[in-house]
Amino acid sequence: MSQLEEELAFQLDAVGIPYEREYKFCPGRRWRADFYIKPMILVEVEGLVQPWRKSRHTTNDGYSDDCEKYSEAQILRFNVLRFTQKHVKSGWALQTIERLIDVKREWGEG
Repeated sequence: MSQLEEELAFQLDAVGIPYEREYKFCPGRRWRADFYIKPMILVEVEGLVQPWRKSRHTTNDGYSDDCEKYSEAQILRFNVLRFTQKHVKSGWALQTIERLIDVKREWGEG
């Protein structure tokens, strides 16, 4: 788990939002989401975006694979939220998760 994931987990714990880590959401695929939050919310914490460092997520193939993963999650009716370091550290990620949970409750989905 990354430091950012640990920080978001701490924030979720602090406000009492239950979650699962490394959630396998697609039968037959090895894809995992960083967090699963009921009802049907997948959360991805994206690593640092640094133009001088390559990671799997910043290569053409890696980015394409991520697009496939997130598209499949949408087809399976998950809401996918993606956050950066800025979002987690500022608390915006947590606020956004809380808003989505509230909206889903209002729509009778949670």
